[in-house]
Amino acid sequence: MMESTVLEDKQLVFTHPNSFLVMNAKNLLDINRINAEVRNEFSVGAVGELSFVDVWPELWVNRWQAAKAKDVLADIECDLSSGMWCCCNCKEENEVSFESCWSCSQDRADD
Repeated sequence: MMESTVLEDKQLVFTHPNSFLVMNAKNLLDINRINAEVRNEFSVGAVGELSFVDVWPELWVNRWQAAKAKDVLADIECDLSSGMWCCCNCKEENEVSFESCWSCSQDRADD
């Protein structure tokens, strides 16, 4: 019962297959005084038993800091995607072929 309470107080804010990028994102959060917990750091050996996406390293923060953490990480998430563009409105990643965001229908902003 105690573990479920702890998990409810945390929120996933970043995940990526490259652990170096996840640690870089954690450093950005640390600089902004947001305490982040890295999960799945050593779980790559479970690929095959679990989906490859399920074993990517993850950053979790306290739920009350999640909005600030997502703002801090918004730019890095958009920069990570080659061939993708990031919606200025909802920060969702979209394929280059999309002229508007698939999630919120915001038109693509020209850089």
